[in-house]
Amino acid sequence: MGVNGKIYTINPQVPASTTMFQWVTVILSYTYGYWLQVGYDKTNSLFHPTHITYYWECVSRRGSYTHRHFSGNPGPVAGSWHSYTIVYAQSSQFPERWILRVDFGTLQTTCDVYPYNPVDLQAFVETTDSRIRIDGSHFKDLNRYAGRSWPYWDRHIAYADNPYSVQPIRRVDCADNCEFTAAGGG
Repeated sequence: MGVNGKIYTINPQVPASTTMFQWVTVILSYTYGYWLQVGYDKTNSLFHPTHITYYWECVSRRGSYTHRHFSGNPGPVAGSWHSYTIVYAQSSQFPERWILRVDFGTLQTTCDVYPYNPVDLQAFVETTDSRIRIDGSHFKDLNRYAGRSWPYWDRHIAYADNPYSVQPIRRVDCADNCEFTAAGGG
């Protein structure tokens, strides 16, 4: 159980009191709003300077670890690709543990969550204000963990709110399921 994907780092203008996020996630419950998430963000707030940072989130019945930044790391550089992974730990000692990683373990944390069985996987660009332009957003090599291998996604549902758009990229190895760009805003 798990998800992995590469995300291209963009550096959009972010108006005061707004944020742009790009992430992969494992949904644990739509009904109760439980999930695991890892990615990067750019926030412009009084308490958070305007720079790009890596972050993670774990929200479950066990409690919320909502939006934590990986400490001691400056974050990704605009124009660079990074790999983001969430994988079930498969530990008999910690049966509810998931591992959240950036660049295959360069940055890593764990979360114990309940429920811990996934119901969906996502890759997303999110903004808190439609003035944020997300042109250049690009996700590729979206994989799901299938026990011993990481096959590409074999289906997807593209979704975008106006003024944003999603464009799947057709590839021979995964049709139009494992890579997409997003744009719009402003």
